[in-house]
Amino acid sequence: MSSTLPSSSSHLSTSTKKSTFEINVCSFNIRYDSLLDFGNKSWRVRKALVSKFIQGLSLVPKTNDDVMEEGNSSSYETNETKKQQQQPSTTILHSPLCTLVGLQEVLQNQLQDIKNYLSNNNNNNGTDPSIPNNNHNNFGGFTIFSTGREAKNGGEHCTIMVKSGSTTNSTNNYSSGTFWLSETPEKPSKYWDAACYRIATWVKVPIHIKNDDEKIGETTYHLLYLNTHWDHFSSRACMHSAKLIKNFVKDQVLMKNSEENLIGVVVSGDFNCNVEDRAFQELLQPLEIESERYGKFSLHFNNSYEYCKKHMLPVLGKETTFNNWSLNNHSSKVTRIDHILFAEIPCPTTPHHISLTPTKYECCEGTAELVTEGSHKKEIIVISDHYPILVNFSLSITARESTQ
Repeated sequence: MSSTLPSSSSHLSTSTKKSTFEINVCSFNIRYDSLLDFGNKSWRVRKALVSKFIQGLSLVPKTNDDVMEEGNSSSYETNETKKQQQQPSTTILHSPLCTLVGLQEVLQNQLQDIKNYLSNNNNNNGTDPSIPNNNHNNFGGFTIFSTGREAKNGGEHCTIMVKSGSTTNSTNNYSSGTFWLSETPEKPSKYWDAACYRIATWVKVPIHIKNDDEKIGETTYHLLYLNTHWDHFSSRACMHSAKLIKNFVKDQVLMKNSEENLIGVVVSGDFNCNVEDRAFQELLQPLEIESERYGKFSLHFNNSYEYCKKHMLPVLGKETTFNNWSLNNHSSKVTRIDHILFAEIPCPTTPHHISLTPTKYECCEGTAELVTEGSHKKEIIVISDHYPILVNFSLSITARESTQ
């Protein structure tokens, strides 16, 4: 099941040598709107807090040195957020090329609440006030892709939100779609022993490179982004999901008559798996691919958390991503079931060499301060039963020697 929606896309200008840009990716299980969630757990209380967190994700990031100085401060409205809001616009040196947000457990009413908040709390929907916003799918600068996992768009969504660093809207389209993690991925269905319908929603994010060499002109690349939520009951269903996602990526690479130059893949989600689980390890196993455009290569997903640990890059925040509504989860068991993975795809026939690597991993606190109506009582709450995780990526673009 696929579709194309009009949206903004990223236009870059690169020198004949090397340029580096930032891509920020967040995965966040927002907890579905349940009648069993009372008090501060209810969506009625949390909806503005979750929406505000999402809105703040596209703020200008700090350098790694700044992050290291502040340590593990990573709450919902951090000192980082306040500092950035206080800075005059002239001090902002750059913004992310794009921000990708993958949400899980999103019901239709929750999606509408988030859209309403973003539309009502962001002037000009994130665009230049001198340029009219003709994009009907633009909410606070975010373009949203979302499909319910059950029939007639019902049930939970694995929502994808894309915010481009560009200030203008483009007529270019995103390719996007949803498939089911079952034996019949093209239609609403579930794996034979899974507890629930499970899906993966995907989008190809276009990146346009304006070359210095007029003979080359503009080159368009695509970053494939998938967001998913695996089954909590069946290990067989999770294993099937891992293989299905890898084969989907392979099919995109082998797609004939496609003009899209894929440069990499990012997968985010609530996998209901720790890193040592067999299904998650299956996802990390290399998959050999050979095509006329991309040549012969090994598709190899890396876990961003492990990559940053191995390369001594900043790893901030909690070890556990599932908090079970607790501010201070003292469990001895680390439940890191939310992950962001990435894989590079070589494209030797294009004018540029492109690499995609993480520069920072953070498991955010995801907390907010509430003031009880009619009193001055303050209370700190978590805004979901999962912590949001955030990975900053570096997209490095280098012209090949033959084009210099």
